[in-house]
Amino acid sequence: RALTNPRSSTQALTHAFVDQAYTLAREADRALTLDAWRRFATPLAAEQPDEMRSPGVMVVLRNELIRGLATFRWKHDADHMRFLAARDIIIMDRARKERVSQELLGGLIEIAIRDHCARVRAELPRSSAWLDTMWSDPEGSIYRLPIECIRLSPDNNTPADDGTVVTLHLP
Repeated sequence: RALTNPRSSTQALTHAFVDQAYTLAREADRALTLDAWRRFATPLAAEQPDEMRSPGVMVVLRNELIRGLATFRWKHDADHMRFLAARDIIIMDRARKERVSQELLGGLIEIAIRDHCARVRAELPRSSAWLDTMWSDPEGSIYRLPIECIRLSPDNNTPADDGTVVTLHLP
């Protein structure tokens, strides 16, 4: 379901917003072309804003403009416990970055709970120390689920299970 407040909402990336999301992705990765973004985002885009499915892309809209996004997918750990892995976390609303980050995290938690995941793992680029500080809750004492933040090395551009993800690093 889409999370809403008077001026912003957290929802699935829909086909109607794929090109608008490119402008955000391009700010994070200047080498990213529109064609490469479309090849990445279009298969993950939903028909309706409330279609949060894995793998997918979640966006935060404020006044109908995308201010943040995160890709997500279910994974299983060594103990076969399902968790929600979030990557490609981009927040461009500098004035409201804490609010946008909390809306993204809230949306990820909602998906994880709905899909019976044991935790959320945020895979953060090294430039996102502030998100690590804000989100990290490995015991689950602050949020409804444990939130594990791991820092990706600069050369860790793809998840271990496939090579189809374009990693977008915050500037």
